[in-house]
Amino acid sequence: MTALADRALANLRPGTGRNRLTPTEKLALTRRSYAAVSGLDIEALIPLYDSECEWRNGPMGAAFGTDAFRGHDGLGELISELAAGFESFTVAIDEARVSPEGALLTR
Repeated sequence: MTALADRALANLRPGTGRNRLTPTEKLALTRRSYAAVSGLDIEALIPLYDSECEWRNGPMGAAFGTDAFRGHDGLGELISELAAGFESFTVAIDEARVSPEGALLTR
């Protein structure tokens, strides 16, 4: 899946003429993102997200004191908060299915 995720990232770079991902490419990037967050690895996470991204915290916003982390600096804050607040942190995809319409993840 890493090679597929690398190709998907390359396809999203400006000037490539392609800005859409297949469901399989989206799933590969999602798996890579989950692995980076679970490993608290900001260096692996940053290349997967746009510099103007927004990570919405949902119910965990109360613990973080913010409803969202924004941009690459925000992703760094997220990883720092997770590392400070948890002895270990893991996000997992229990099941993933890809169809022509998209990818479905269950947790």
